[in-house]
Amino acid sequence: MDNVDLHYLFVCAANRNRSPTAAAVFRTLAAQAGFAVEVDSAGISPFSERPVTKELADRADLIFVMEDYMARELEIAFGQDPAKIVCLDIPDVYYRDDPLLVHLLKETLAPFVPRERAVK
Repeated sequence: MDNVDLHYLFVCAANRNRSPTAAAVFRTLAAQAGFAVEVDSAGISPFSERPVTKELADRADLIFVMEDYMARELEIAFGQDPAKIVCLDIPDVYYRDDPLLVHLLKETLAPFVPRERAVK
């Protein structure tokens, strides 16, 4: 077994702004809490910088989507369990690493930072 407790996937439309920023923010939050979390980001569009694949989605313990339609797409196209998908309700109005987006993500993602080590 590797030293990673959890695998989280962050998904936006094109994997250019929101999901890479969310992945970076979560990676920092987890590191500050002392957890080794594998974090990936991808886009729901086939024209994304890095498109979602079934393998990426299957590997994730939790999948964070920026908008509700992305959750439905993951369920239908990639066979994902709705119970492992979290919709953050963050509209596509931010640029990558936008300070407002970073602040919003820190507040929104803080409850998902593990407080106890995962048991596998």
